[in-house]
Amino acid sequence: MRKTSVCLSACLAVLAVASVATAAGAPSCTFAAGALPADTARLHGTEIPIDNIVVLMQENRSFDHYFGQIHFEGQKRVRKVPADASNPDPTNPSGPPILRFHKTNYCETADLDHSWNGTHKEYDNGKMDGFTAQNVDSTDPTGARTMGYYDSADLPFYYALYSTFAMADRYFASTLTQTFPNRFYLLAGTSFGHIANDFPTGDPV
Repeated sequence: MRKTSVCLSACLAVLAVASVATAAGAPSCTFAAGALPADTARLHGTEIPIDNIVVLMQENRSFDHYFGQIHFEGQKRVRKVPADASNPDPTNPSGPPILRFHKTNYCETADLDHSWNGTHKEYDNGKMDGFTAQNVDSTDPTGARTMGYYDSADLPFYYALYSTFAMADRYFASTLTQTFPNRFYLLAGTSFGHIANDFPTGDPV
């Protein structure tokens, strides 16, 4: 499954609180990746129709887990999740894979592995096939809970919010590990070499 921020990494959504064109009427991008500000800047100062930028950093959810259905629910410009998104069944690796599914419960039976080692095994060098195996639990022998998603019926406020304002639909964790290092990246642009939920020490801290 395409876990853009690994199933349990910090979630960063950027909302531009402004008058935003509808997806159907939004102009196409006319410049390529790597374009300089002089190539892209068209509005300046008070001409920019953005009043506020709200950075909402949550944790333990991937884009697909919360917003994998948003392409099918009005936001066609968001890349849709592949129809065959799946992970192997750890109890039967050669059998049918575990497909993504709509979750009907809102409480997990067990936490998902979001340690440094665990997330790297889930990521599996880009194969994205280690989520189920890395999250086998006595309450979930196949790790299938990692393949669940919610939709607008489950998250009406979020879907309304992100269907009204700008959103980042291609975001990634700064580092494949726990919460604190990713929060350090948001605030300081570095985790100071930390890969777990501990604090930097030293003088100065």
